[in-house]
Amino acid sequence: MRVVRPSFVLWMPGLFMVGRARTSLFVRLMARGTYVPRACQPPERALFGLFAIHDDPLPFAAATHAADTGVADERVWLRVDPVHLALGPQQAFLTDPAVLGLSCAEADALGGLLAPLFTDHGYVLEIPKPGRWYVCLESEDTIRTTPLSSALGCDVASLLPSGPRRTAWHRLVTEAQMLLHVSEVNQVREDQGLPVVNSLWLWGEGRLKQPSVSWSCILADDLLIEGLARASNCVPGPVPDHAAEVLAHDVRGRVLIAPRPIEDSEALNSRWLAPLFAALRANRLSSVTLVDDLATLEVDTRQARRWWRFAGRYGSH
Repeated sequence: MRVVRPSFVLWMPGLFMVGRARTSLFVRLMARGTYVPRACQPPERALFGLFAIHDDPLPFAAATHAADTGVADERVWLRVDPVHLALGPQQAFLTDPAVLGLSCAEADALGGLLAPLFTDHGYVLEIPKPGRWYVCLESEDTIRTTPLSSALGCDVASLLPSGPRRTAWHRLVTEAQMLLHVSEVNQVREDQGLPVVNSLWLWGEGRLKQPSVSWSCILADDLLIEGLARASNCVPGPVPDHAAEVLAHDVRGRVLIAPRPIEDSEALNSRWLAPLFAALRANRLSSVTLVDDLATLEVDTRQARRWWRFAGRYGSH
């Protein structure tokens, strides 16, 4: 019976970044493989692309909701995250929500305070994680938002939700701000010198349909990948620290791996590139594909055995 060898796809943001140090093995892989650059885009768009999801906007909320709850569905979800706005004389700047460090008790108390407001507006507020709050929408067409990552450090005046129901959304946020201003949680945080939750950031609207691209195995500790895996009816496993840990198991089909970031080029070489290249040459894998937001590099068994190609011609990539 014909043995079908697995193919590995590694999601490695920043791998092809200009100026990154490269080992001779990396240059060799660049020379032998099929290198395809892509137009500049946010890393998340390339990540969703691995699951053949190219929606605009990308369904961030639906993906993270699937990861947070462990259940994917095709409803429309919107993030309504608790945030701290740094207030100036005439401006308000969005700060990184991570600085809040909300506890579960604080999030539950604030959620209990705001839940009736959302109910009055026709929504049910869900708080599966202290820093990630959600509501379910009838349609994503009722709102258009700015991704949180694009709004950090910016004056929020020009980044508020738009769309046919923008007035209602603005009113909801304003009413939430008034409730937050007098909340007991914020009074305690202020007394302790901690940043207060003084607003909500609405973003990530969309519907996450079952991806048309399937994976036999997904190994990742990434929130978005976990949600996308759930939508693909695949439960992701923990990502290993070394390729040998994956090669030691009987994995089959298309395998997606998201290694933890490795800045040192020699460590990247010894943990991932060298073992995978050796597995290719030994005919244990059918192909290895390296993907980031800038490019895709695919090397198959035939290419891995071609020692005659001149690596230097790709050294500028």
